[in-house]
Amino acid sequence: MNIARVLHEETKRLLAEMRREGFWCNDSGHKLRHDPTTYDINCGRCEDFADAVAQRVPGAEANWAHDPELHPFDEDCSECGKPAFVVSPQEHHHGTLESIDHDADADHKALVGWEPDHCVVEYQGRFYDAECHEGVDRVRDLPVYKNRGKSRIQVLQKRREERREQKRTVSA
Repeated sequence: MNIARVLHEETKRLLAEMRREGFWCNDSGHKLRHDPTTYDINCGRCEDFADAVAQRVPGAEANWAHDPELHPFDEDCSECGKPAFVVSPQEHHHGTLESIDHDADADHKALVGWEPDHCVVEYQGRFYDAECHEGVDRVRDLPVYKNRGKSRIQVLQKRREERREQKRTVSA
């Protein structure tokens, strides 16, 4: 299965669903909108997207993103001394993209060191999401992290400006 094709198809499918059903956007005074972009998938539907891609592409996994620079560990495992995040008092994961039950209150509250905030597709050593179909080698290079602290309006305005510049470059 071609991952590029699946990423494109799942993006298209999820955008159509969000147009039909609407989505909540904090940048709009928390109102229901019907004009989704890939930015909006990554800001609320990233797990749905990653799960759908992972189900269709053999060897792909939907995982909560972890980058040591973005999500530093606060605690070392008491058993082995390696940096770890705690899923439960009995279970530690050591700097990997282990899937956790993000929806389980007990697991979610027990996390130490970082808050899983973005679900990505991991495939053949690269990371993908709705905004990055070409994939990146490091989680921190995904647009969702590069755009941290920017509003939806700022991100979409920057994209429009970049497209205009590309058109000028191509036509010159």
